[in-house]
Amino acid sequence: MLKRVLATLLATCCSMNIAQANEVRVLVASSLQPAMQQLVQIYQSTHRDVNITLVTGASSALARQIEQGAPVDIYVSANQKWMDYLQQQPRVSIGQNRPLLSNQLVLVSKKAQPGFNLTQLQSWQNALAGQRLAVADPQHVPAGMYAQQAMTALGLWSELKGQMAFSHNVRATLALVERGAAALGVVYASDAFTSKQIVTVAKFSDASHSPIVYPAGLLSEQSSAHAFYDYLWSEQARNTWQAFGFVNLKQNVN
Repeated sequence: MLKRVLATLLATCCSMNIAQANEVRVLVASSLQPAMQQLVQIYQSTHRDVNITLVTGASSALARQIEQGAPVDIYVSANQKWMDYLQQQPRVSIGQNRPLLSNQLVLVSKKAQPGFNLTQLQSWQNALAGQRLAVADPQHVPAGMYAQQAMTALGLWSELKGQMAFSHNVRATLALVERGAAALGVVYASDAFTSKQIVTVAKFSDASHSPIVYPAGLLSEQSSAHAFYDYLWSEQARNTWQAFGFVNLKQNVN
């Protein structure tokens, strides 16, 4: 009887350990949410023993959660700054850190803006007509940082800042435009690509801001996390990234 009880307890403990080993917690920038949700569904359809928990938010907020001890196996930031920030934290160990995706910065609206000139203040003022310009918070959100760089390069940031509505992430910026709460918004091309409610008014030159690169960090030694991390660069994943308007960068293993 005692042997059977011990055997049952041992089997239970082993099954619990296996379940824990196959739990993968992935924290990603908000702009990745639709594409990553689909990737998780595709991956889990063929890896039924793996349970992936997806958490999305501003890159800065996620980085600070990780710094404070939040459980995480994979972190994907919308810029290198917050990955570098984590690498400087003594309590955080990033085993691998590689560029995963690139993106483009665009200006969007709920309606077409014929003859819009990205470089002329008059075009912006006519399109806004006293309404708001939605921008992610440049103090914390990469999309906002890129927007500030681009609009500063065009000599427009200080002139338009008084009409800006700052949001806590780029998906919230897009939502403001979709709801008509802002006449214009600065988002990623991937966000505009997935929305049926807005149109792209103009594309910012890549030279007007820092390169938009999404680095992916592996913070776990478990095999399930390693496998999903590598999957993000696979041919199947690349097709999904492209379907959502991203450019999947080639994997470079040092």
